Amino acid sequence: MAKPGRPKKEQFADLDEEFKALIDGGNEGEIRLAVQRVALNESDNQEAKKADEDLREKKEQAKMAGEGYADATKANKVRVEYAKFMLQNMGKHAAVVEAREEE
Repeated sequence: MAKPGRPKKEQFADLDEEFKALIDGGNEGEIRLAVQRVALNESDNQEAKKADEDLREKKEQAKMAGEGYADATKANKVRVEYAKFMLQNMGKHAAVVEAREEE
C-alpha cells in the first residue's frame, strides 16, 4: 500500500524544450557532444559557486542563525532517548509520543 502524499513529479518535467528537441533529433554523436557540453557547463557552474563570496557569507549567516534550533533539537532528542532508556530499565513500555518530523 502506497503512502499518501504528494503526487510523484514527472521525471523530465523541468527539462527545457530546446535541449529535449536537440536530444530527440540527435544521433549518437550529437547526443554525446550535448552531454559533454552540459558537463562543462556544470563544471563552470560549480566553480562559480565556489568563488561566490556573497553566497559563502549568506550560508555562514544561515548556519549561525540556525545553530540555536539545531542545538535545541539535539538536546530534545537526547532527552527523549534517555526517558525511553529509563522506562525500559524500569520494565515499562517505552513508547513515548515524539514530535513529528518535518517533511
